[in-house]
Amino acid sequence: ATSACLENLQNILPVPHFLASVSSTLSEDSVDDYIRKKTIRLLSERVAEVNSDSPEALLFLEAVPELVSQVCVARPKITDETSLVSYRRAIVMQQGALIAIESFARSLYPPTDDSKLAKKASDAFIPALTSVTRLLGEGASSWIDSNSD
Repeated sequence: ATSACLENLQNILPVPHFLASVSSTLSEDSVDDYIRKKTIRLLSERVAEVNSDSPEALLFLEAVPELVSQVCVARPKITDETSLVSYRRAIVMQQGALIAIESFARSLYPPTDDSKLAKKASDAFIPALTSVTRLLGEGASSWIDSNSD
């Protein structure tokens, strides 16, 4: 019930207030992983309703670096059962951020490259692509290392 109430509240917030609450939640280290994951999902759902030529698109583009920071979260070393749980949580957070970035790109990248928004979208998504490439490279290296033993 509390979760549904929070979702309804987030849906009626004006975009600037919604994005400010998302930014605050994602940048605060003390926020519970469940709340962080739920926040990313709400952000992903809300951006899906935005058209690339709406004034809100620029506001949402400013949230892309917050998602990129969630992709760049370092995974802890696995030394025991507790660290394995932390490792898995980090992977789930990264996966949620990647799904949200995909939703952002789908909704916000303009259909033509000759607009001011296309420049801003490119500026926002290039660091995201760099982070995704780095994450995939680390994953591939990890698999190679674990299979070479």
